[in-house]
Amino acid sequence: MRERSTYYADLHTHNRFSKDSPATPGQVVENCRLRRIDYLAVTNHNTIQGVAETRQIAEEQGLDLVVITGEEITTGILNPAGKAVELLAYFLEETIPGGPDGLTLEETLREIKKQKAILGIPHSFELWRHGAGEEIAKELIARAKEMDISILWEIFNSR
Repeated sequence: MRERSTYYADLHTHNRFSKDSPATPGQVVENCRLRRIDYLAVTNHNTIQGVAETRQIAEEQGLDLVVITGEEITTGILNPAGKAVELLAYFLEETIPGGPDGLTLEETLREIKKQKAILGIPHSFELWRHGAGEEIAKELIARAKEMDISILWEIFNSR
């Protein structure tokens, strides 16, 4: 990565390995090239699939793109709207189990800690989009601090 004063990152991106994206890893890499993205976290739903392919395409194209292994994890915790809370995790080694019968908040945090990953809180106040909401977010932050887990809070989502 070359030295400069400004870097661009997209830390919440899906590709065809996620239920809500038709984009191929190649299309995602091309969009990063066009937008001069330096850091890309591939955060597919409940899987780290698609990260290696994305990284390989970027390398084959000679792009100076750092591809971060991430996941958007569906937990077993319901937000005030009755939706399962989604969390992000960055720098994973393996998939954290998620889905309709996802892990509890504590189990998810323990798995993030075990993998020395960073916790991400996505679309936190959009309850209809599986955001945590204020009370759960406060609990997440307090517990993550106790467990010495770094937190990244998403404040802008292109939707």
